[in-house]
Amino acid sequence: GYDRAFVIDTTTRQRLIETDPRSVEVIKPWLRGKDIKRWRVDWRGMYVIAIQNSGDAGVAHPWAHARTEKEARELFHKTYPAIHDHLSQYEDALRKRQDQGRFWWELRACAYYAEFEKPKIVYQKFQVQPKFAFDELGTFVNSAIWMLITNDLALLAVLNSRVGWFLITQYCTQIQRGYQLIWDYLGKIPIATPTVKQEQQIEAIVNKLLNNKGQGPQVAAWERELNEIVYRLYDLTAEEIALVKDKESR
Repeated sequence: GYDRAFVIDTTTRQRLIETDPRSVEVIKPWLRGKDIKRWRVDWRGMYVIAIQNSGDAGVAHPWAHARTEKEARELFHKTYPAIHDHLSQYEDALRKRQDQGRFWWELRACAYYAEFEKPKIVYQKFQVQPKFAFDELGTFVNSAIWMLITNDLALLAVLNSRVGWFLITQYCTQIQRGYQLIWDYLGKIPIATPTVKQEQQIEAIVNKLLNNKGQGPQVAAWERELNEIVYRLYDLTAEEIALVKDKESR
């Protein structure tokens, strides 16, 4: 709702933690849409102050059951003094937000907070070519990024493959030169189930791509090998493979 207050750089994070070590509890790595590349997360050392809405189920902030804002703020200040002082600089703007939690220093209601810290596939909602990455850093993401909570590397391979892109162009809405990967449509893409051997082959190649961050002279060869496996995974004919390649070249 107000990035200027909540999104901070490494220097600001360090200052807040030096002032109050407990600040680290609510400062999380932060990704923007432009940070998602093919096979890698290009994290730029940005963080978000992620204070969950005290009205969400299961949230146990010390101020969660405060009867008044005055009482809640005193408890917030006592718990995270450095964070309190930092956000207080922007209090007027934070109070005006439409999206906010029970108190002005909290983020809006969210039922899936814990999911951000799990291994996940992250991707831009709008794409002109497949750019799916794997995140194990527990990053929080902005609204340009969507995520699949899974460590399924075979799924990541399919999504980044030629076949995956062909399926995206068939199921997702085209906008200008790209496609909008809304879950209502992306979720309908058929994902073939690999055999044990295929899964092992796919994971071996994907791990190479992830370890090399999708960069280097071997990437093209690894991706060609991966595409060949995915063709077999979907049992495509030579004509169907030609159709997939033709779609990618447009």
